[in-house]
Amino acid sequence: MWTKNSAKYLKPVLMSIEKAIPSECIKDRIIIDDSSEDDTVNIAHGLNWSVYKNLQGGICGGFNQAVKIVDTDYFATFEHDILLAPNWFDCMLEHIEKKDFIVCQGLRIPSHPILKALYEQKLKNNLTSETSLDNNLWHAGRVKTFLCLPSGCRYVADSYMKQTVASLGLDWIIDRRAKSIHIRESIRGSKAHYEKMMLLAQCPQATDETTQFISLGKQGALLASRLIFEKRMPQLFMVYPYMALRTIKVHIKRKQLLRRPVSQ
Repeated sequence: MWTKNSAKYLKPVLMSIEKAIPSECIKDRIIIDDSSEDDTVNIAHGLNWSVYKNLQGGICGGFNQAVKIVDTDYFATFEHDILLAPNWFDCMLEHIEKKDFIVCQGLRIPSHPILKALYEQKLKNNLTSETSLDNNLWHAGRVKTFLCLPSGCRYVADSYMKQTVASLGLDWIIDRRAKSIHIRESIRGSKAHYEKMMLLAQCPQATDETTQFISLGKQGALLASRLIFEKRMPQLFMVYPYMALRTIKVHIKRKQLLRRPVSQ
């Protein structure tokens, strides 16, 4: 698990993992912490998790560092704001015997009701990217052999990983039965989070989750309109334009940043 100032939700997040995965199936509990300034480390130690300082910084650096520590045949990765689905482990186990298995994951459903409704509609219409690194089971040997996140890409690396897996002729398995909760308190906060991650990414291979609202175009507007009436969510009259405009702004800013020369 990667953490950074995660104290607010860390205890319920870690407890959800304990409830979903039998203790006899867990060898090590590893957290790579990105210089947290709150009580993250103490909470983690109190729940018997080993904490290592993130030497490179960012999710990508944390992933690479954790992989080097792992000494089991399989390992799992979790984000610090995911309440793991109770059936997650059982669902993932069904896939590990498949030929050339490398990774499987479940879904992450936003906890905020409006974001949840939008996500479920996009999911229903196959208009959303489900790829993530935050509730995954991996084949350790194949990951160590074939996968390493680029040092220049600190965040938003899931698409890069998926592209690499596909280039190897392997499958990135997504099991929709395992529906974990992605903690999102507000629309504004969620949007700000994705914008921050995108601007910090500085990685051309990364895809921006926020650009979903640009790529959806008329389809996205129709989905939002349908939700307004079917789900009785008049807030979407303001929410959808707000998110779309913020998306365009961060998309332009990110392009400007990526044009800048990167020091080696």
